[in-house]
Amino acid sequence: MLNPFKDLPERTFEAFNRIRALEKDFVEHEANLLTHAEFTGFDLGANPKTRINYFVSLGILRQPKPIFFGKGRGGTRLVQKDAFEIFEFVHDQSVDGFNFNEIAGIIRERREDLLKKACREADIDVDILEKVKFWEEILKDLNSSRWFNYNLILAQVLSLKMSVVIKDLLHRVRLEIDVLMSFGPEIGPEKAADMIKARRKREADLLEILKKDTSRAEKVLENISQVE
Repeated sequence: MLNPFKDLPERTFEAFNRIRALEKDFVEHEANLLTHAEFTGFDLGANPKTRINYFVSLGILRQPKPIFFGKGRGGTRLVQKDAFEIFEFVHDQSVDGFNFNEIAGIIRERREDLLKKACREADIDVDILEKVKFWEEILKDLNSSRWFNYNLILAQVLSLKMSVVIKDLLHRVRLEIDVLMSFGPEIGPEKAADMIKARRKREADLLEILKKDTSRAEKVLENISQVE
């Protein structure tokens, strides 16, 4: 089995892995979210955790992850770090007279708009052949992560794109090169050489795409790291 990761620069792996870890690592304690909501004047009612759970059921927030400090020491929940941004948006929409069900619909539309923008910025139409399949997959990922911040959504798009380029396209073209090199005499030396040349060009193009997307990923990670 060919290794699709061979010859890729270390910085590509690092950027890819850091983005993949965002859903787990880019989180905030629920207590801090509640403090932020109180500071911004957003009323979460008599039982804030119940209100947060309601937002989860509406698709506004991702399900918080419980963590425990040890036996007898209690625990807390971790929420997505851009929940602060979501709360501010919900607050602004509620001030304008929208109820929570309406706001949930507005948020879904806004997420999809941001996702389309991120796909354009990541050159999905240029670099990815099966665009419909890519859109379905990235939309499913976004419905799971429920990111709202644009940089986080762009990071998710870049993560999936890099995965497709490495594991599917680059792996496939390298496999084809190996096959052509093995069966060249049966195909004919000249024809095999032309086919290998074309695939080497495709391989170089894919590596250039990864180089470009690695730089994009590093930049978006830098922007995300500046979020307080």
